[in-house]
Amino acid sequence: MSVTAVAPAPAERPADHPHIPPDRLPHLLDWRWAMEEQKKGDAGAFALFDGLNVAVYERRVVGAAAPGPNTLTLRARVADQLGVDPNRVVVTSLANDFSL
Repeated sequence: MSVTAVAPAPAERPADHPHIPPDRLPHLLDWRWAMEEQKKGDAGAFALFDGLNVAVYERRVVGAAAPGPNTLTLRARVADQLGVDPNRVVVTSLANDFSL
């Protein structure tokens, strides 16, 4: 397989993110949105979800669950409900205590 078969031509990439393949851009934008909302603390979209794992899709919270070692369950459940690829759902932890 050649590199050109995997990576879209530069003309097919968004102008503001030329190094990111177009099919990955929505996922990465959701990650960026999630990180920005976490920085806002109580003023952000995650204010009601403190201490939980949160699922994000299209820059909105689409699910939450108690923290645990397996965030894949939350991702799979939300993806099934939305009818999307599980790899497209961002899951981040808002748990304050990371001690074991």
